[in-house]
Amino acid sequence: MARPMTQVAALLMLVLVAGCDFGANDDLRIFVRDSAKDMRGRVEPVPAVVQAQIPVYTASQERDPFDLHGLFDVAVQPPRPPRERSEPLEQFALDSLKLVGVVNLHGQSQVLVRTPNGVLLVGKIGGFIGQNFGQIRAIDESGIEVTELVPEAGAWVERQTRVKL
Repeated sequence: MARPMTQVAALLMLVLVAGCDFGANDDLRIFVRDSAKDMRGRVEPVPAVVQAQIPVYTASQERDPFDLHGLFDVAVQPPRPPRERSEPLEQFALDSLKLVGVVNLHGQSQVLVRTPNGVLLVGKIGGFIGQNFGQIRAIDESGIEVTELVPEAGAWVERQTRVKL
């Protein structure tokens, strides 16, 4: 009894499998075949390597571009002597100081400055600050304006700096 049932099931499977393709997918097969004709890889040839021209350095006999001697007609000034009285804010570089706030005492604006070692100091207009002979020129609620004297090419040059809160 099991044998005829197995034969019927096998015959039914054969009919189902054979019925899957009666030309219904011919248009798909034609499309894939035609599309595959154009799908050939095209690799452009690698361009030839151009040899770089190595320039020959011929300026070795000329003046060194990093040597400033003789470039400016400014007499070299000796270092400025230290002032007789130095203020505490002159011990520190200007960029290492942090402005904490602005205080107005008796109509005069003063600035509170925190040093790198955490000490809080007071600066006022006309006071000296920083290691480049900086002098406080103006104080407002956003910071201070400082005029520094910096050596440049053998001369002392004034530089205006703004330090913000």
